[in-house]
Amino acid sequence: MVFAGGPDEVASRILHLHSLLGNDRRILQMDVGGMSQAEVLRSIELLGTEVLPRIRREVG
Repeated sequence: MVFAGGPDEVASRILHLHSLLGNDRRILQMDVGGMSQAEVLRSIELLGTEVLPRIRREVG
């Protein structure tokens, strides 16, 4: 499964998957399709600062 888009969309997709499967762990590959190092680092930053806090608020 691919999680792509802005922080809101990615958080929403992860939460949807969580509602279906009930699991609370993901393995994410951040360097997809020839992304530059700067793009990968920005994606990791957004995951930690915007996506995960939203998920934690919803899941608890």
